[in-house]
Amino acid sequence: SRGEDHAIYWKAADNDDLIIELIEGTTNNISDGKWSAINGADGGGFYCPSLTIQGNGTLNVSCADNAIWVWDGTTIQNGATVNITCGGTGISNNESSGKIVIKPGTTLNISGDDHAIQTDNRRIGTFYVEGGNITLKGNTSAIYHINCDFGNIPVYVSENVSGEGATLWDGTTDITNYKYIRLSGTRTEVTPTYTVTFDANGGTVDTATLTTETDGKLASLPTPTKSGNYRFNGWFTAASGGTQVTVDKVY
Repeated sequence: SRGEDHAIYWKAADNDDLIIELIEGTTNNISDGKWSAINGADGGGFYCPSLTIQGNGTLNVSCADNAIWVWDGTTIQNGATVNITCGGTGISNNESSGKIVIKPGTTLNISGDDHAIQTDNRRIGTFYVEGGNITLKGNTSAIYHINCDFGNIPVYVSENVSGEGATLWDGTTDITNYKYIRLSGTRTEVTPTYTVTFDANGGTVDTATLTTETDGKLASLPTPTKSGNYRFNGWFTAASGGTQVTVDKVY
């Protein structure tokens, strides 16, 4: 498709978000000669629409200015391949609460004369990468004015838009310093572990501390002993009263 101002433009009053479904094995082209190729505006008091691009096909987007300009966020998922070439910014998210989300199994390539990814200067959204193969190039900077959450996926950066001399990003240097950013993989969430301490309340216990498993639970609970005529009734969160603790408790 090709448009005069926008190839695709929509305003949503009733949560009408846009989904572009790419048929498996197909190559699809969207281009525009003046403004954005895909534009989802708030329309002055309307609900801010979001965009989802999905399916095992390819979408090529080209535009003289900003390619994808969506208010409430953009998601690329389900094996989609998206290639963007533009004279402005590749994907822009205009709403502070919105996210640009890239799911595992997808491919995203952006080459922008200005930025590859950005949020409107009045707001700061989030660029959230769950996985995929991503290459971002921007003649001004690859990423601008947006919080980035890459998880533990390695990110390679370069001050050259060609990617020459790309090195592993240290995670702290200002990401806007780089004109080239590349990352590939799937983030893995690290399950926190907790150390639980047992107070035998005047008795003795062979194991005074235990560490939770990957499911957040303890594999077992120790059995304390106390001399005299005492019976162990279980572990509780307080010496008096409290809630009884079992192996089913998630910490």
